Amino acid sequence: SQAKTASTYTAQNGTVVAPGTVMPNSPHWQVATTLAYNRSFDEWMAAGSIGYVYSGRAFDTILHDHEIFGYGAYNLNLSVARPDMRLAPSLNFGITNLTDKRGIVGRSSFSGDLSGITGEQTPSFIYIRPRAFTLRLSFEFE
Repeated sequence: SQAKTASTYTAQNGTVVAPGTVMPNSPHWQVATTLAYNRSFDEWMAAGSIGYVYSGRAFDTILHDHEIFGYGAYNLNLSVARPDMRLAPSLNFGITNLTDKRGIVGRSSFSGDLSGITGEQTPSFIYIRPRAFTLRLSFEFE
């Protein structure tokens, strides 16, 4: 459930915010789920997982100036390991934001005064991380 104001509030710019107004950065839904599978192949250990994270729409300020969030992203992870070997080698491959979904996670007031170029100040948006690949080889040292 969303966080809401309990009483009348006066914003920094003088706007009166009514009780029950949804607080900033407070989506109604936030969900994370993972489906994973692990299997042994003789001495080898293999694993895979796919995860999904979702954040419902929210506002960036108490005045509800701009919507943020309202996106979901998939993540994929595959790994193999030999825990019986010396140093227990493990290889992991992952993809974050598998479908390269775009979403706004935040917004700063202004990135600077570009009024000479655009005629007005320009907002600065913060986006979710684009698709990223990781490959990790690890060893255990005792």
